[in-house]
Amino acid sequence: MLFGLHSATLACQRTTKAVSYILNEEGILVDIYIDDFYGAETQELADLSFDRMTQLFLELGLQSSPDKDTPPTHEMTCLGVCVNTLNMTLTCFASPRHQQYPVTDVLRGDLVWWTHFLQHYNGVSVIPTNVTVSNPDSFVCDACLDACGAVCFGEFFHAPFPPFIAAKKLNINQLELLTILVSLKLWQAQFHGCTFEILTDNQVCV
Repeated sequence: MLFGLHSATLACQRTTKAVSYILNEEGILVDIYIDDFYGAETQELADLSFDRMTQLFLELGLQSSPDKDTPPTHEMTCLGVCVNTLNMTLTCFASPRHQQYPVTDVLRGDLVWWTHFLQHYNGVSVIPTNVTVSNPDSFVCDACLDACGAVCFGEFFHAPFPPFIAAKKLNINQLELLTILVSLKLWQAQFHGCTFEILTDNQVCV
């Protein structure tokens, strides 16, 4: 994600919201704020749910920051609010108003960077945000060289290509088209009598 891009936050939250949707469908209660995940679970299942989230990131090819992860705990600060499940309290901490911070070379460099680039790129987005989908149930397909996936009718699938497909060393255009065919086969019963629109980022398939 490009740092400072106008639509970077929106694109990031769309991705993390999809991850939270998958976890919620699996019965794991989580929510997100941009790129931060937080949730609640019973003590017996907390470690399993935490491990499942880590595993899902690996399955989807998403990178996390293990050093910033907070394992299951009875007390956690989220968006400035400390939640304690032992005494069942919510605590808000007042921030100091007159605290001073030294201006380091790193901070000075950041300020110079922002001063220069904001004049040219503030509010400018290279990612379209006004995309209109005609069908209410989005049918979205995508593939990489190793795996494929799709979302349709509120359902999804994601799987690596089997060895006999990987052995053919197909190019990305062929793999994208194969993903569309697999998706049509998977949801063919729901498509009966429907008109629909397939969303793919591969121009050759279109």
